Amino acid sequence: MAVSKTSYALSFLLASSASLGAAILAVDNVLWKYAPSHAYGLAGFTGLNIALIVLLFFKSKIGLLFAGLWGTVEFVILIANMLVGAQFGVTGFTQEELRDYFLGVLVGHGASPTFGFYKISPYSYIILVSIQAVIAITGLSGYRRARRVPSAI
Repeated sequence: MAVSKTSYALSFLLASSASLGAAILAVDNVLWKYAPSHAYGLAGFTGLNIALIVLLFFKSKIGLLFAGLWGTVEFVILIANMLVGAQFGVTGFTQEELRDYFLGVLVGHGASPTFGFYKISPYSYIILVSIQAVIAITGLSGYRRARRVPSAI
């Protein structure tokens, strides 16, 4: 079974996303305190990213498709969370504060712009969203290429 360079690159991106998600879950007390349902959602996203890595190595073509579709879905969910997430299981934050928290500029709730309660980086969320966009593009374009050239898989 041959695994394409795209599958390896996508596996790296998925592992990066899963690692960052796990790190956020491990150290972001604000997430667990004010939005535990969102924390469990991130845990599910992290687990699915790991499952997609496994799928890429056993069924590369379908793995490219699923990873690309999942990257798109996760990207949309993360952006929606920033825009309307306070309405769904978040306590103690207005939507503006939640958006600022995700963008790394929140100064309330005991935080400061220079790390306050941001244990990893104030830009962790932006990095996570960006990785999802790259996963979506890489997965879907890799699947498209794989459909045209079966030997590329």
